[in-house]
Amino acid sequence: MFALLPAGRAAALADGPVTVGLDSTDMEVYGRKKRGVAYDHQGQRVGRPHVASWAETEIVPTADLGSGTDDPRATAPALLRPALASLPQQARASGRVAMRADGRYFAGALARAAHDEHIAFAIGARRIAPLWRLPSGLGGGDWHDAIGMEHAQVAVADHCPDWRPAATRLLIRRGGWTRPRSPPARGRGAACMAAWLHQLTAVTAGEDILAGHGVRGGKAMIATLRWRLIAVPGRLIRHAGQLILPLPPGSHLLAEVLARMRALPAPA
Repeated sequence: MFALLPAGRAAALADGPVTVGLDSTDMEVYGRKKRGVAYDHQGQRVGRPHVASWAETEIVPTADLGSGTDDPRATAPALLRPALASLPQQARASGRVAMRADGRYFAGALARAAHDEHIAFAIGARRIAPLWRLPSGLGGGDWHDAIGMEHAQVAVADHCPDWRPAATRLLIRRGGWTRPRSPPARGRGAACMAAWLHQLTAVTAGEDILAGHGVRGGKAMIATLRWRLIAVPGRLIRHAGQLILPLPPGSHLLAEVLARMRALPAPA
């Protein structure tokens, strides 16, 4: 897919920065004979797509499909390594490769895998009791205004469990701050990191997704794309010797995306 990009665009992307994002979502399916699916904690029969994407290009170099009972943390390192190996050599050599993942991947195995690959990483932390107690030990001078997030502040806590690489730090964000000001130099690193984590990696696709609920700055939040592009119900039927997949009314975005994918030139 990267080879299909215009030469100028490909060269600019290969110079970095490169962000490899790990994400998974539950996709409900119907039918008792579906293979590789299972009931999740919500009682839905689901498959669990598990992808590693190059965020700046919106290309998915590696992906896996689990069931509703599969823990994505178990296979995350095995998904990250081939994703990094698929990057152009120029991109890896730039030293500007980073990995980010949400709280579903809050485990030491993925952190150690990223550390062994010599890349920066950020993994969302689960809201467990030990972490909830940390903000109470921070003073007013430890908090700095976030970048690109109104009425929010960030702080860095010296919290590193034994199962994380020694240089790992915990970034905390709080909302409801009503006196925004420019972050001082000592807090700009934490503010920049929080802004990077807050960026959206979805693409603008069609007029109907440029604004509205679940859209920020012309880009759809990942939960919105899951609902409007991935978790679209349909029923596969056979008619006149052909397989047809009818979509429900209003699912124009998926049809547009599929049409654009079919129009892509075949790789050489």
